[in-house]
Amino acid sequence: MSLSERFRALRDRLADRFEWPDVTIRRVQTAVRTDAARAAGRKGSTTTVTIPARGILGSRKVLVSEGVYREEATVRLDSPVQAGDELTIGARTLKVVSVEESNPYGEASAIMYLAVVQ
Repeated sequence: MSLSERFRALRDRLADRFEWPDVTIRRVQTAVRTDAARAAGRKGSTTTVTIPARGILGSRKVLVSEGVYREEATVRLDSPVQAGDELTIGARTLKVVSVEESNPYGEASAIMYLAVVQ
C-alpha cells in the first residue's frame, strides 16, 4: 500500500468519524460537435452527470492587496470536482468557481479537493 493510499484511507476514516455530510456533484457535459453540425449552427447535446461524494463547508481568508482580505466560501471534498459544477449539500446548492488539489506526490488522483464556491 502506497503512502497516498494510506492518506486516502485516513481521509475516509476521518470523514466517518466527524460525520461529513453527503454531497451531490452535478456536472453538465456537452458532446463534441462535428464540423457539419457546427457549420449548420446546431448545438451539441448535453448530458447531466450526478456524482456522489462527501464534503464539508468552510471558509478561508484570501489576501487581495495591501492588507485587504476577502472571505471565500469553500467545500472540502473527497471526490474530484471541476469549475462550473454544482454542489448540493442538504438543501443548499452551490456553484464551484475554482478547485485546488492536495496532491503532494503528483499522482493521478489527489488526496483531497478544495472547491471555492459561490
